Amino acid sequence: MKKNQRLFITGLLLLLAISAVLFFGQMSGTGSTDSNPNDGRHDTAQPTAEEITLSSTVSSSVTTTETATETPSASPTVTATETVTPSVTSTSVCLQPGIPSDSAEFGPFGRINFDWTANVDAAAYLVQVTSPTGLDMTFRSNTPEYSRYVESFPWGGEYTWQVVALDANGNELCRSISSKFTKPL
Repeated sequence: MKKNQRLFITGLLLLLAISAVLFFGQMSGTGSTDSNPNDGRHDTAQPTAEEITLSSTVSSSVTTTETATETPSASPTVTATETVTPSVTSTSVCLQPGIPSDSAEFGPFGRINFDWTANVDAAAYLVQVTSPTGLDMTFRSNTPEYSRYVESFPWGGEYTWQVVALDANGNELCRSISSKFTKPL
């Protein structure tokens, strides 16, 4: 897929996600925040545009090798060879999800508390939640816990969540294994 196509698709996905947030925000009200803003935890009814992160990362390296050969009876020949090597980043598992436990079930209303084991090198955490429709929602926390209302997850069905630990520069240190929870239809 060409770079322009990837950028176009990423832009469309971002626009779709923001539209969904605005649409569901109007349906359920403006949301509320009832946590201490200094503790890194958030309680909002709807994710904000800052909280939703859609990313598409593709990287590769291209190596070009030119070889010149010379024979006494012929003119020099230059051969160019390109080797494309995809770049794959491996991340380790250094966090364990706590609650909600795998396959937890929730009612249609109420608070969901997420927590996980802390990482001593982490400056912040990202809670990544994938909806039954495939929409990825990312929420930031400065502590190894995060709370949301069930109503802020608009679709019924099975959600998947995991946590990413970030260093002080915002780089990924490691991530937890995925865990699941269910909201009624």
